[in-house]
Amino acid sequence: PGILISVDSGARKVGVATWHWVDDPTNALLIEASTISAPTDDKMVLEYLGYRDTWSEAFLGRTYTVVEIPQKYRSARLYHRDLDRLSRFADLTGPWALQVYPREWKGGVGSTHTTKEPHHKRIRAALCSTEPPVTDLGPDAMDAIGIGLYALGRVGKGGIKP
Repeated sequence: PGILISVDSGARKVGVATWHWVDDPTNALLIEASTISAPTDDKMVLEYLGYRDTWSEAFLGRTYTVVEIPQKYRSARLYHRDLDRLSRFADLTGPWALQVYPREWKGGVGSTHTTKEPHHKRIRAALCSTEPPVTDLGPDAMDAIGIGLYALGRVGKGGIKP
């Protein structure tokens, strides 16, 4: 048995999704998804570590973690300082079994406000009926679910089913 915790990293808001399997990771089911908030970067790290440790202790077996790490582009250097904060979160809360770039798991879909809803529809469509409904979750938690689906191989780039 094992669990996967997938994370959409942020400095003050982090989306997390927890998945569990008994026999094979390809049969993992979503247990819960939420957004963790904290007033400062340091408190955000502590909140996430507490979340991860709680789930790790709840299940006997292996715990895997996957995180989205920021991609820096030459044409967007103005935003690099914000991206450094996200990288720092990933560095402080690792080690990670897998790190993925946004373009790697979501492509260009879901990168802007106008494309988030079509991407979130794909994420919801990839979940099975035994998994909890995800209709009232914010974009951070939805992205964490998408990252988990991608890491588990249930969807490909852009949330498209393989």
